[in-house]
Amino acid sequence: MRTIMMCGLVLAAMMSGCATVGKVGANTTNYRTWWRDCGVSRDVPSNIEVFHGQTPSPNSAIATADQLPSPKSNVKGVLRVILPHSECNGQGVEVADLIPDPATDIAPAATAPKMYRFKVAPVEPSRWGE
Repeated sequence: MRTIMMCGLVLAAMMSGCATVGKVGANTTNYRTWWRDCGVSRDVPSNIEVFHGQTPSPNSAIATADQLPSPKSNVKGVLRVILPHSECNGQGVEVADLIPDPATDIAPAATAPKMYRFKVAPVEPSRWGE
């Protein structure tokens, strides 16, 4: 009788251990498709936010204070953002540093908010995790 009870306890302990394993495999929650190759998804750190301003050219960006990312998107003293691209069926992204260009800030009109201008410095995927 003791043997049967011991086997039951061992079996119950083994089953409870299997039930708590959780998800298996790589966490791909933050993976994005780099716009230059469209084939390989890369991990973008969760602190980097999407830029909601305008990019009138590949080398410049403008935004109001409301469109700027939060301070948590700051990497080494520079704003690092995700720039959406239309390539890769609209799924392509570019990670870039926004370098302030205060000399060219746009003065607000009477009712318009102040616009901030930035130089866009693309970041290679190998440096996204800095």
